[in-house]
Amino acid sequence: MNWVCDADGEPLLVVMQKPGRSLVSELKALPPEQRELGGERRVTIGFDRGGWSPGLLWELRQAGYDFLTYRKGRTRKEPAGAFVPVCH
Repeated sequence: MNWVCDADGEPLLVVMQKPGRSLVSELKALPPEQRELGGERRVTIGFDRGGWSPGLLWELRQAGYDFLTYRKGRTRKEPAGAFVPVCH
């Protein structure tokens, strides 16, 4: 079950589906209609480290999604230029 909420945490919709083999493949399959439900609002997808994939993150950005995730363990730091300031 996936909850889609607005910036205030108010639910927009719930997506019910059987668990897939891979979180990355499930996130890649997000239908464009989900993005359209957000209208002019920014849509952020939050997921655990099972969805960590540079290719997926690039695809989500190209599709107009923001994302929130993390990596576990020892990793190299991302360059400062990979981030942009955001006011909310």
